[in-house]
Amino acid sequence: MDDERANPGASTLPRRTWALGVLACLCLAVLGASGVVLMLFVGPQRVPADVIDLHQASSLGVVHDLHRWAADALVVVTWLHLLRVVLHGAHRPPRRRNWTLGVGLLVLTMGLATSGVMLAGGSIRGSAGGLPPAAAQPLYVLHGVILPLAMGLLTWFHLRWARRDGGLPAATAVDAD
Repeated sequence: MDDERANPGASTLPRRTWALGVLACLCLAVLGASGVVLMLFVGPQRVPADVIDLHQASSLGVVHDLHRWAADALVVVTWLHLLRVVLHGAHRPPRRRNWTLGVGLLVLTMGLATSGVMLAGGSIRGSAGGLPPAAAQPLYVLHGVILPLAMGLLTWFHLRWARRDGGLPAATAVDAD
């Protein structure tokens, strides 16, 4: 009860249901790792004629699939996480700032999903989403550099404010007993 008086926005409920946030962070880690591998080996100049060629030419097809599945999971988990926050009333003050960061993360997630579908859909059809090649390069930079950096920065702030608002348990030192 003393914890609730010290931080009125804190409750024990978010501490038991923060698994959606952890799943979102796990999806982000998988997306980051698989995205770097895809950028190194399948850059914008070396995009195969279609995704089927990627699967047949090398084992990078598995990495592409993992990237796609993690992206789909991130979209679903992010929506569920925001729904849980609303249903538990954690979007009200004093957590309004973190709610705003979470909505920003949702917007970035949807932007990354949309740009990823455009790039992957284009590789199936032979060009980036029916866009001319001059438009494919900026889309690739947006999807592979700008939006992920913004996502990482907002995620860092989101986790920082979640801990400050009492939504994440603080790290504790483990005794060597």
